[in-house]
Amino acid sequence: IFLDPSTDPTTLNPEESISREAGIRQELFDGRDELSVTWFQADAENLVDSVFSFTTFTSFAAIVDTETSGFEVEYRSRPCECAGLYANYTYLDANVVSGTYFTIYNPGERLIRRPRHTLSGGILFSGDRWKLGAEVEGAFDRADNKATNGDTVFVDNYLTARLFGDYALSDSIDLYGRIENVFDEQYELTRGYEVSGFGIFAGFRGCAASRC
Repeated sequence: IFLDPSTDPTTLNPEESISREAGIRQELFDGRDELSVTWFQADAENLVDSVFSFTTFTSFAAIVDTETSGFEVEYRSRPCECAGLYANYTYLDANVVSGTYFTIYNPGERLIRRPRHTLSGGILFSGDRWKLGAEVEGAFDRADNKATNGDTVFVDNYLTARLFGDYALSDSIDLYGRIENVFDEQYELTRGYEVSGFGIFAGFRGCAASRC
């Protein structure tokens, strides 16, 4: 919106990206369980990063090339008809390849706000008219900014939990509820922006019988 007058938008090349994935999936215990492992890599060129200057109150385009790669491991299990569970882990390596990102991140440095390690897991119980579940998720090794002395600033790791469920009163009306941040963990998604604490939410969903 406040583009620096010295920047000609017509000189910006279109952003280009290419990604690759390879994985394997294996059923276990007569198909009740499943294990999958996936490797991924993505390259982005001419990434247009709009950087705002509080001195001139204008924005200019910083063209950078980036690379992200990593792997994901997922395990799913169905021990019985009424219960299922899953666990997921992702390792991510994200770096600047060329150019300067946000005016201070040079080639070889990490892309900020992309956790190195993320994990999640959950369990779900279900019946004919009801569902009840629990989930946990967390992020670790989170580079968030760079200090004035050039050192990388990290935000705290976090692991949070939620409970959820719903019950079908009829074919057209469902009651649902969830508890977020069950243990009232205090953490920041990014520096200076703390998430909400413990919270309870409830409601209902309905539709006309002719549309259900």
